[in-house]
Amino acid sequence: MAFLEKSYSRASECRKRTFTGPDGRHYRWDMHNRVVVLSLDVNSRTEIARYHRATLGIIGKKRKACLEVAPQAEHMLDLVILSFIYVEKLRMDKETRRKRAAASGGGP
Repeated sequence: MAFLEKSYSRASECRKRTFTGPDGRHYRWDMHNRVVVLSLDVNSRTEIARYHRATLGIIGKKRKACLEVAPQAEHMLDLVILSFIYVEKLRMDKETRRKRAAASGGGP
């Protein structure tokens, strides 16, 4: 299995990246429009990490961006952070492309 292998479901607007951790378990980053979540890539879908985007406080409370990592991922914290940086960059690039297309009158 390739590191951060790409998968996409037409049924949802969610993209996924999967990888095998040093413990031999399969993990999956789900990239939704506003949320990025790392979970075990099995039926249980146990959440391992979640990224909270910053909010300006216009509606609701102002909040800085934060990556929450569950204690059971301590053994691979470097991998969680590194893989998060990669998938968040992909998400940001996609968001930028959508905004540019909308501004120019094109589609997504």
